[in-house]
Amino acid sequence: MKLRSRFIVGLCSLMIMFVGGAVAHAQTQTDPLGILNQRDTAQIPLLPNPQAPRVTQSEMEFADVAWGPGREIQAGLRVRMSGGAKHNGLFIFEVCLRNRTNRTVSVQCPSYPGITVPEGGASFSTEEQSPLIYCTPILQDSRNKAVPIEFHQGTEERTYALKPNQVVVISHWMLRTVGPQSKASGRRIGALVAEVEPGKCHVACDVGALWDGQRQTLRTERVRFDVQKADVGED
Repeated sequence: MKLRSRFIVGLCSLMIMFVGGAVAHAQTQTDPLGILNQRDTAQIPLLPNPQAPRVTQSEMEFADVAWGPGREIQAGLRVRMSGGAKHNGLFIFEVCLRNRTNRTVSVQCPSYPGITVPEGGASFSTEEQSPLIYCTPILQDSRNKAVPIEFHQGTEERTYALKPNQVVVISHWMLRTVGPQSKASGRRIGALVAEVEPGKCHVACDVGALWDGQRQTLRTERVRFDVQKADVGED
């Protein structure tokens, strides 16, 4: 009788060991770390922080614009060569406005959809062009000395409904550079033509804008452009 009881106890112990081993094997297969109901942190997707400021498409597209001061509406400026990477004495400036508020703002300002071109010395293939400029340019040479520029102001204005952080281009204008020897000839060099020496020059623009019933003059930040010998006819 005692032998039979010992046999039954031993059999039960074997069954318990078998079941425990099966559970442990199943746990090892489904949870290699042995921690049930815990996700591997490497597999948890990282979601964007909803509180983080979003970079808008306008801000990405106009990342190279030099913005002036202003809590609500800002004026900005950027520059490029007319001939791409080739220096030909022609620089194109793009004037922009940006809404820095969290609401849509209606802004009225001088604006032109084409490009303002300098007087004489070159022909351009752009369809819409004008001799009138829709901002006030301020030029300094490589020595930070003011360089006078003759220009003719346009009076056309447009109204833009700017959404928060939206950027709009309001005008383009082109500057032609010539060497100081042009002044020695005593001849008029023309509008939007600047006499400068090779070096790093700077340009800013003043833009008049009306919003919320008030008209203000906005100034862009200065942009730097490199005038080389080829830009003043010395190469």
